[in-house]
Amino acid sequence: MLVLQTEGTKHWRVYAPQPGSDLPADPSADLPREVLGPLVLDVTLHAGDLLYLPRGFVHEVRVLINEQQL
Repeated sequence: MLVLQTEGTKHWRVYAPQPGSDLPADPSADLPREVLGPLVLDVTLHAGDLLYLPRGFVHEVRVLINEQQL
């Protein structure tokens, strides 16, 4: 997945795929924290930033307004 932040800011947390697990063909539903792989990226994207997420990397995103998470 390729993400281009066109305006505003978002906080991203990206987790590595679980070792030995098959890569999913479709998006998953919300996953419990205990099944997430290790955290590999914890970053805030601003307008003009670009992020590439390889298939299988679970992510969570929060919108930031005035640098406060919602």
